[in-house]
Amino acid sequence: MLFAEKNGFVPGSVALDAAMVTKWMAEYLDTMPARVDHRGMVGQYFGDDLKANFGAPFPRVNSDEIRADASQAVACAAAMWEPLQFLNRRWQDRGFPLMDIRAGLSTGDVADLCVGRTAPLKFATRGEVVRIRGGLYAE
Repeated sequence: MLFAEKNGFVPGSVALDAAMVTKWMAEYLDTMPARVDHRGMVGQYFGDDLKANFGAPFPRVNSDEIRADASQAVACAAAMWEPLQFLNRRWQDRGFPLMDIRAGLSTGDVADLCVGRTAPLKFATRGEVVRIRGGLYAE
């Protein structure tokens, strides 16, 4: 799993009106999930974070597969840097706050499930690897 948090989102967002925050976030969310093209899948947005799953929904049973998924997650985190710099240049020109990202990676066993019985279904992951998310950003 890769967790990416927008560092500085709260202080930046209080300086903007609601329409500007919506535009600022829409540009970010239109750009960053496209970076999760390293065999990952954006699983969830919560607050100013995104969570990407690697290896899901197919079970990884040997260390080579697990290592490959972890390598893809690291590559994905690194790939977020360049488009964020592009966004920051564009935002600076328009008076929007600049943003930085903190990323955390975690690996381990999870349970994959689809939540709901009718469309739209939501794919979710559960397990310790997801619960420790908050500890990934400890300073």
